[in-house]
Amino acid sequence: MIILSQRRTIERLKQKPRHLKIEIYALYLAYRDPRVSWYAKAFVALVQVIYFEKNQKEVGAFDV
Repeated sequence: MIILSQRRTIERLKQKPRHLKIEIYALYLAYRDPRVSWYAKAFVALVQVIYFEKNQKEVGAFDV
């Protein structure tokens, strides 16, 4: 019972980054669409910068 619960938790944790990637890609597509207003594009750009900054810190890309 506990092992099954742990597997479900692990699977949910694995799926979160996948869903986040899909959401970020959808924001990117909205950013590229000419029908989207400039302030919505600015918001999308901000979200993407925060997302990529967070990922680089987790990976340790800036560690020297």
